[in-house]
Formats: sequence, C-alpha cells, structure tokens
Amino acid sequence: MGGVYDIWQHPETGEDIKTFALITTPANELTGYIHNGGKNPNRIPLILKTEDEERWLDPALSEKEVKALMKPLEAELMDAYRVNSDFLKRSPADCSVLEPYREGESLF
Repeated sequence: MGGVYDIWQHPETGEDIKTFALITTPANELTGYIHNGGKNPNRIPLILKTEDEERWLDPALSEKEVKALMKPLEAELMDAYRVNSDFLKRSPADCSVLEPYREGESLF
C-alpha cells in the first residue's frame, strides 16, 4: 500500500513524532461496489504492484512519477471475498469465514 510518513520534532517537548498516512485513489469497478459509503465514498487505499514498491520508496522520484503511480489497481488483478458476519466468533484459522465473490452477487 502506498503512504507517506514523516518524523518531526514537537516544538514544546522536543519529542520526535512519527506520523503516517495512507494514500487513497478512486475505487475501481470491483471496489467501488464495496467502498460506497461514508464521507468519502468510492475510494480505496493505493495498492501498489510489486514491481512499483521500490520506486514508490525512492526519495528521488519526481512529482510526475509519483502521480503516475497514484492510480487504482486494475480490478482484474484483484479478488473479492465476502466475510461471514459471525467471523468474530470463529477461529482465525477457520477458512470458511471467507467466501469468494462471484460477479453479480450481492456482497452484503
């Protein structure tokens, strides 16, 4: 996932403060159906392709190169799974908590 971070010094205490934020992008065709509520609908975290991870971390990356990486991951590279509503009552090792999403089915 793509994000930004900074370490800055608190002006009163001198303490080093570590902060970060996840970058978001518009949702793709698959995730737009899922992430469609709240104050900022139809967006998802920036998901980087494996081959782009090192580039994202390169401090010499130009603004143009950064913007080129800030796009939604293609829907065909993703899988979606429905999480059963009783997942908190099940063991973390219980794989039946997840059911593959089939196009056209309701996720809710």
